[in-house]
Amino acid sequence: MDAFWQAWEQIEAFFGVRFDSGQAINAVLAATLAQTLVFASLAKDWRSKFNVFFAAAPGVALIMAVRAAVVGGPWWEIGFWLFISWPLHLFDLSRRPP
Repeated sequence: MDAFWQAWEQIEAFFGVRFDSGQAINAVLAATLAQTLVFASLAKDWRSKFNVFFAAAPGVALIMAVRAAVVGGPWWEIGFWLFISWPLHLFDLSRRPP
């Protein structure tokens, strides 16, 4: 059982550094941006590409808010990303068909 706890401590140390420094959030952000670029490249016209970017924009803003909170950013940075995500979300919803 001691081997289990030693392995657990190593895993916790490895991932703890990644989450505390924001590297894990950066990986999620990079994956989201890559996915957005792939879907935009598959879109047929410029309007569809525009819609893909505005569908991803609120999520990216929320990811940035989480990243700012995890790395200990100032309150105004967290608030900025949360504030920006709301109008982006409303704009995205307004462009979708009923």
